Amino acid sequence: MIRKFKQSDVTKCKDIIRKCFDKSIKLTGVIKTVGLNKVIKRLLKKTHAIKSCLEAKLGIVETYVYENDEGVIGMAGLKGSLIKNLYVAPEYQSNGVGTELLNYVEGIALSKGYASTKLYSYDNSIEFYKANKYRATRIDVYTIKMKKNLKVKHNKY
Repeated sequence: MIRKFKQSDVTKCKDIIRKCFDKSIKLTGVIKTVGLNKVIKRLLKKTHAIKSCLEAKLGIVETYVYENDEGVIGMAGLKGSLIKNLYVAPEYQSNGVGTELLNYVEGIALSKGYASTKLYSYDNSIEFYKANKYRATRIDVYTIKMKKNLKVKHNKY
Protein backbone atom coordinates (compact mmCIF):
# COMPACT_ATOMS: atom_id res chain seq x y z
CA MET A 1 0.00 0.00 0.00
CA ILE A 2 1.27 3.48 -0.85
CA ARG A 3 0.46 6.33 1.50
CA LYS A 4 1.67 9.80 2.40
CA PHE A 5 4.85 10.07 4.48
CA LYS A 6 4.33 10.60 8.24
CA GLN A 7 6.79 11.88 10.85
CA SER A 8 6.94 8.38 12.34
CA ASP A 9 8.42 7.08 9.04
CA VAL A 10 11.68 9.05 9.40
CA THR A 11 13.80 6.35 11.05
CA LYS A 12 12.72 3.59 8.66
CA CYS A 13 13.22 5.83 5.61
CA LYS A 14 16.73 6.77 6.81
CA ASP A 15 17.56 3.07 7.18
CA ILE A 16 16.30 2.31 3.66
CA ILE A 17 18.36 5.17 2.18
CA ARG A 18 21.49 4.03 4.03
CA LYS A 19 21.07 0.43 2.82
CA CYS A 20 20.54 1.61 -0.76
CA PHE A 21 23.53 3.91 -0.54
CA ASP A 22 25.71 1.01 0.66
CA LYS A 23 24.45 -1.22 -2.16
CA SER A 24 25.02 1.55 -4.72
CA ILE A 25 28.59 2.10 -3.60
CA LYS A 26 29.34 -1.62 -3.82
CA LEU A 27 27.86 -1.83 -7.32
CA THR A 28 29.36 1.30 -8.84
CA GLY A 29 32.60 1.73 -6.94
CA VAL A 30 31.99 5.50 -6.86
CA ILE A 31 33.69 5.95 -3.52
CA LYS A 32 36.79 4.10 -4.71
CA THR A 33 36.82 6.10 -7.93
CA VAL A 34 36.93 9.44 -6.18
CA GLY A 35 39.29 8.17 -3.48
CA LEU A 36 37.12 8.88 -0.45
CA ASN A 37 37.86 7.17 2.83
CA LYS A 38 35.45 5.41 5.18
CA VAL A 39 34.77 8.47 7.32
CA ILE A 40 33.73 10.57 4.32
CA LYS A 41 31.65 7.68 2.95
CA ARG A 42 29.74 7.42 6.25
CA LEU A 43 29.25 11.18 6.36
CA LEU A 44 27.88 11.28 2.80
CA LYS A 45 25.50 8.41 3.52
CA LYS A 46 24.24 9.99 6.74
CA THR A 47 23.91 13.46 5.20
CA HIS A 48 21.91 12.18 2.22
CA ALA A 49 19.55 10.20 4.45
CA ILE A 50 18.98 13.16 6.76
CA LYS A 51 18.48 15.59 3.84
CA SER A 52 15.92 13.34 2.14
CA CYS A 53 13.91 12.83 5.34
CA LEU A 54 14.15 16.52 6.25
CA GLU A 55 12.73 17.48 2.84
CA ALA A 56 9.82 15.10 3.49
CA LYS A 57 9.23 16.39 7.04
CA LEU A 58 9.23 20.02 5.96
CA GLY A 59 7.00 19.35 2.99
CA ILE A 60 9.64 20.58 0.52
CA VAL A 61 9.17 17.32 -1.33
CA GLU A 62 5.79 15.58 -1.41
CA THR A 63 6.83 12.18 -0.10
CA TYR A 64 5.05 8.83 -0.19
CA VAL A 65 5.97 5.51 1.35
CA TYR A 66 5.28 1.93 0.32
CA GLU A 67 4.18 -0.14 3.27
CA ASN A 68 3.59 -3.87 3.58
CA ASP A 69 2.83 -6.09 6.60
CA GLU A 70 6.42 -5.67 7.79
CA GLY A 71 6.35 -1.85 7.64
CA VAL A 72 7.77 0.78 5.33
CA ILE A 73 9.90 -0.76 2.56
CA GLY A 74 10.18 2.08 0.05
CA MET A 75 9.72 5.78 -0.56
CA ALA A 76 9.42 8.27 -3.39
CA GLY A 77 9.06 12.02 -3.56
CA LEU A 78 7.81 14.63 -5.98
CA LYS A 79 8.78 18.29 -6.22
CA GLY A 80 6.84 19.81 -9.10
CA SER A 81 7.63 17.46 -11.96
CA LEU A 82 10.94 16.30 -10.43
CA ILE A 83 10.89 12.81 -8.92
CA LYS A 84 13.19 12.63 -5.91
CA ASN A 85 14.30 10.12 -3.32
CA LEU A 86 12.99 6.91 -4.89
CA TYR A 87 14.38 4.17 -2.68
CA VAL A 88 13.34 0.58 -2.07
CA ALA A 89 14.94 -1.53 0.65
CA PRO A 90 17.46 -3.80 -1.15
CA GLU A 91 15.76 -6.97 0.08
CA TYR A 92 12.54 -5.89 -1.68
CA GLN A 93 14.09 -4.69 -4.95
CA SER A 94 13.17 -6.42 -8.23
CA ASN A 95 9.67 -7.20 -6.94
CA GLY A 96 7.74 -4.31 -8.52
CA VAL A 97 7.79 -2.00 -5.50
CA GLY A 98 9.92 0.65 -7.21
CA THR A 99 7.75 0.56 -10.33
CA GLU A 100 4.60 0.96 -8.22
CA LEU A 101 6.08 3.96 -6.40
CA LEU A 102 7.28 5.47 -9.67
CA ASN A 103 3.86 5.02 -11.32
CA TYR A 104 2.18 6.52 -8.26
CA VAL A 105 4.20 9.76 -8.24
CA GLU A 106 3.94 10.00 -12.04
CA GLY A 107 0.15 9.84 -11.64
CA ILE A 108 0.27 12.66 -9.12
CA ALA A 109 2.43 14.76 -11.46
CA LEU A 110 -0.01 14.09 -14.30
CA SER A 111 -2.99 15.04 -12.13
CA LYS A 112 -1.25 18.34 -11.38
CA GLY A 113 -0.98 19.09 -15.09
CA TYR A 114 2.63 18.09 -15.79
CA ALA A 115 3.17 16.53 -19.23
CA SER A 116 6.50 14.95 -18.23
CA THR A 117 8.55 13.99 -15.22
CA LYS A 118 12.28 14.20 -14.73
CA LEU A 119 14.74 12.71 -12.29
CA TYR A 120 18.43 12.23 -11.64
CA SER A 121 19.77 8.69 -11.67
CA TYR A 122 23.03 7.00 -10.81
CA ASP A 123 24.56 4.38 -13.10
CA ASN A 124 23.25 1.48 -11.01
CA SER A 125 19.60 2.60 -11.46
CA ILE A 126 19.61 3.62 -15.12
CA GLU A 127 18.33 0.28 -16.43
CA PHE A 128 15.39 0.42 -14.01
CA TYR A 129 14.40 3.85 -15.30
CA LYS A 130 14.92 2.88 -18.94
CA ALA A 131 12.59 -0.09 -18.39
CA ASN A 132 10.05 2.44 -17.13
CA LYS A 133 10.37 4.52 -20.33
CA TYR A 134 12.76 7.21 -19.10
CA ARG A 135 15.44 8.48 -21.46
CA ALA A 136 18.70 10.21 -20.64
CA THR A 137 18.73 13.92 -21.41
CA ARG A 138 22.05 14.87 -19.83
CA ILE A 139 24.99 12.94 -18.40
CA ASP A 140 26.98 14.56 -15.61
CA VAL A 141 29.99 13.24 -13.72
CA TYR A 142 28.00 11.18 -11.17
CA THR A 143 24.38 11.46 -12.29
CA ILE A 144 22.25 11.07 -15.39
CA LYS A 145 19.31 13.42 -15.87
CA MET A 146 16.36 11.51 -17.28
CA LYS A 147 12.91 12.45 -18.57
CA LYS A 148 9.65 10.68 -19.37
CA ASN A 149 6.73 12.11 -21.30
CA LEU A 150 3.51 11.20 -19.54
CA LYS A 151 0.44 10.05 -21.40
CA VAL A 152 -2.13 12.80 -21.23
CA LYS A 153 -5.66 11.46 -21.47
CA HIS A 154 -7.88 13.65 -23.61
CA ASN A 155 -11.63 13.69 -23.17
CA LYS A 156 -13.56 12.77 -26.32
CA TYR A 157 -16.42 15.22 -25.84
